[in-house]
Amino acid sequence: MTDLFFCNGGADKEAEKLKKKIIYSPNISVKEKNVYYVSSNGNDQNDGLTPDSPIKSFSRVNALPLRAGSVVLFERNSVFRESVQLFVRGGVKYSAYGSGLKPLILGSLIDYAVADLWNKNKTENIWELPLNTDEVGLISFNFDSLIGWRKFSISDLTADGEFFHDLEKNTLYLYCGRGNPGEIYENIEIATAKDLVYAQNVNHVSISNLAFKYATFCPFTLGNNKEIEMFDLEISWIGGRLFTKRENNYILYGNALEFWYRAYDISVKRCWIHQIFDAALTFQGFGDDRPEFINIDFSDNLIEYCSMNFEFWAGNQGDGFESIIENIYFAKNIIRFGGYGWGGIQRPDKGDQALILGWNRLYNQMKNFVVTDNILDCADGNIIFTKGPNEQKGLTVNNNTYYQKAHVPTHKFNEIVRGSGQCASNQAEFEREIAQFEISPKKVEWLTD
Repeated sequence: MTDLFFCNGGADKEAEKLKKKIIYSPNISVKEKNVYYVSSNGNDQNDGLTPDSPIKSFSRVNALPLRAGSVVLFERNSVFRESVQLFVRGGVKYSAYGSGLKPLILGSLIDYAVADLWNKNKTENIWELPLNTDEVGLISFNFDSLIGWRKFSISDLTADGEFFHDLEKNTLYLYCGRGNPGEIYENIEIATAKDLVYAQNVNHVSISNLAFKYATFCPFTLGNNKEIEMFDLEISWIGGRLFTKRENNYILYGNALEFWYRAYDISVKRCWIHQIFDAALTFQGFGDDRPEFINIDFSDNLIEYCSMNFEFWAGNQGDGFESIIENIYFAKNIIRFGGYGWGGIQRPDKGDQALILGWNRLYNQMKNFVVTDNILDCADGNIIFTKGPNEQKGLTVNNNTYYQKAHVPTHKFNEIVRGSGQCASNQAEFEREIAQFEISPKKVEWLTD
């Protein structure tokens, strides 16, 4: 079971204010005529054309005659546990209606805190759950207060919360020394959905005022997109999918908003993204031709407890394709507590984590990449892991605020700027390190409390 760290930083008040703004964001104004309503209390026999006759399932939404100018609205306070992806359509808006909390889309099919679901294994303290699904990436206990630890054999299960999903036997094994998990825990969520929304090769889409949890890869499958607008979203507890095995380590992954290979005219604003195994916001990828990332605006977002809060990379070194990175605007975001989340604690490659990560590569075709007016607030790991403006042509960094503090004993503390060979332990050292990335920051403060 992972013990989570909940931190205090230099931007606590600003972060709380932005969080409330996102959580309680108002419904969008809908003037379109072709509007459909979806509710967890709906009925797929309805036409979905009024709030009084909502449909219910993603399968029914996927079958709607949507066209450019259509709107799909999900009822607030609804919880959707779906075994199929939501397929978004070009030219369509997806948002919320009604009052209350944002509609919640979960990659956990049921609440598994039911005693009858679990059987005792012959091995002491091991419990079995028949589970014929895609691989389990994470298990959340008691409404995200405790997070399980994925293992890869029954013999590796030695402590409460450790689990192994045997895909050949379609069985989940969980170590629980106190008894039947369905009785011990008030709530158990098991992430088995690879992704929740399919939006690859789709253009001119608006998605707002929705919440997503428990996808093992990404909540959205994005790639080769144009004119995608996302705002007032909440995305949390994503990742845990198996990527590969390196030596004796199983490498897991999972991002929140990943724009793959090619992306044009992308806007992500006022989103609260937290507890992501890998990256919260990222454009990345390679393909059979030149990767292109043009006109991307990531601004006014709150990102917390992720391994990489903002990550970018384009193409593979030496593949012969000159990547295009142009007109990137990363501004007014609060990015904090990198490496302190569940992914940061569980991953073996802790040194690769950073609040801003670009894999220290240089790009010849980078133009007008602006990083400004952000707050970078405490990292267990690197604050910066990318080439700075002194080396990277086309990159502008100005007016950002930086906070850092001493690491906690159970975490590995790394460089402030990856590649410098230096950590920091006081104000003067912190200023010296940040100066390698930004010459004239708004504020640099070493926290002592």
